[in-house]
Amino acid sequence: MVEVLATSKPDLSSTEALIKKLQQHMGGARYLLVLDDVWNTVEELWESLKTCLHRIGGSNGSMVLVTTRSNAVADAVKVRTTHHLKGLSDEDSWALFKQTIFANGKACPENLKESGRKIVGKCNGVPLAIKTLGGTLRLKRSLQDWKSIENSELWKLPEYVDRIMPYLLLSFQHLPSPTLKQCFAYCSIYGKGVEISKEELIELWMAQGLLFLQEGSNLKMEEIDVIG
Repeated sequence: MVEVLATSKPDLSSTEALIKKLQQHMGGARYLLVLDDVWNTVEELWESLKTCLHRIGGSNGSMVLVTTRSNAVADAVKVRTTHHLKGLSDEDSWALFKQTIFANGKACPENLKESGRKIVGKCNGVPLAIKTLGGTLRLKRSLQDWKSIENSELWKLPEYVDRIMPYLLLSFQHLPSPTLKQCFAYCSIYGKGVEISKEELIELWMAQGLLFLQEGSNLKMEEIDVIG
């Protein structure tokens, strides 16, 4: 928050300095703080955050919005109001799936409809899951490819692992080449929420020998990061 509000690099060496800077920049203004995709369930940390926010102040109507996929987080935060979001309807899910795969409103081929409907049904109305699998199937138009996703063992992962994980794993498994899988897997060296430098990542891929020039290309390997 301070880095966004400040015109120069702020002093973030202590919590006290952080609070004073926010008091200075906020000036009692009303704010909406959004904490997205939260997994922390340590009540002491949430109480500490609430104390800091009370000290920073803010006019009436200031709010904190927390999104999470875990009920344990909601319990730890001790939220005032909880809204459980529902998934898309069956028809809206199917419409989003078709829109992701088929351009310009084209119809789904008859031989793929049954399998497609079953895949969509397993997404439980989650838009991210539907779009992820839709993107995976965009270039796969054979019934065999669709059946391989429909009947994958990954659907049987326990729900406590992560509701989204089966869809992401399915998408990863169906990437078009082993090298592309390695490139994506290499991103796991970065921690969650870390901003990734495109140039740095490409150089790391190059150092690991994961990038190859097509036969007949007049580019040099070091030029890849310029056009990547």
